[in-house]
Amino acid sequence: MAGSWNHIVTKRGQFRGVELIDNLGDADEALEECYGMVWLLAHSITELTGELGTDAAAHIEDARAHYKDGIALSPGIKP
Repeated sequence: MAGSWNHIVTKRGQFRGVELIDNLGDADEALEECYGMVWLLAHSITELTGELGTDAAAHIEDARAHYKDGIALSPGIKP
């Protein structure tokens, strides 16, 4: 993929933004990769926890509502 997760984060895992995204095609590919990663992780959480009545979409909505907490837990955003 021309645009990917590795294009929007540094080797240390910091978010770098669109620094390496050259065009909308790259952006589309990077976002598609992130979308797939989010769904895979949400399904994994649901399977690992065995939470009855909770589906992957509920985990994704919770993460969306608290994304700033995720940023705080991350390696950070490159200045």
